[in-house]
Amino acid sequence: MKILTILAAGQGSRMGKLTKKTPKPLIKINGKRMIESIIENLNNFNWDRINVVVGYRFQEFEYLKEKYGVNLVRNDYYEITSTYYSYMKSFIDYPGGHFIVNADLVLSKIGESIPNKTTVYSFLNKSPDNWTVEINNDRVTKIYTDQKTENQIVEAYFIEKEHGEILQKRFYSEGPTKRNLFLTLSSLSDELFINSSSDFKGHDIDNIVDLNKLDPSYEINEENIEGFIKTFLVNNFNLIETHNVQINNIEKINKNIYSVNFKNLINNSERKVEINLNDY
Repeated sequence: MKILTILAAGQGSRMGKLTKKTPKPLIKINGKRMIESIIENLNNFNWDRINVVVGYRFQEFEYLKEKYGVNLVRNDYYEITSTYYSYMKSFIDYPGGHFIVNADLVLSKIGESIPNKTTVYSFLNKSPDNWTVEINNDRVTKIYTDQKTENQIVEAYFIEKEHGEILQKRFYSEGPTKRNLFLTLSSLSDELFINSSSDFKGHDIDNIVDLNKLDPSYEINEENIEGFIKTFLVNNFNLIETHNVQINNIEKINKNIYSVNFKNLINNSERKVEINLNDY
């Protein structure tokens, strides 16, 4: 079976107030909901099934069943799990080759075919919270979480049925965890291919800054930029997770520059930094 799995279970808390009552995949960009753009852009590949893994405010996705004929798969542990567990919920119910995409990845170009071997997708993206990789002969050779290369990973993959079974056997017995799909998939690094061609392009909408770039009607301000800032601080000051950051004050200097006072909860130190949005 050839299955499209869209991961849409999380709340998207880094978007601030926008996702208090609306799941991030249902936010509209220039009048079209993100998840609808994904389904429509990928609909020409004649999938045997389209699974949407839901969790946060799952009832709001019900209309997709009638509009697009999708199947909803529940991840009731969405608050304590990540992309690996959501993928497994889809794979265990419907074993097969899965093309997996995060519901906040707005695709503008996909290519003409889906690979038949396990593949991770990459394109140039300045988001501060994407991993980067080194590539040799179309294979991932090294993963970076603390420095940037031109090959940034986005949450899109094709995983063969055989590799899905391996990932299930090795890790699913752990139960609901925050295990990330890409880092878990990288345990198959000897067989992990990468597609970084110009045939695959899109925008990873992780925060209000990403959203504003595509739809300027979403204004960036001190109230909704905190998620972006926390991710920036985690990646630039080795804070590991956002719960290790305490934002004390955010001041808008001008349209693109913010001054931030924050506390590092690992060593209880305080710092002040300026962040220029033009760099991202």
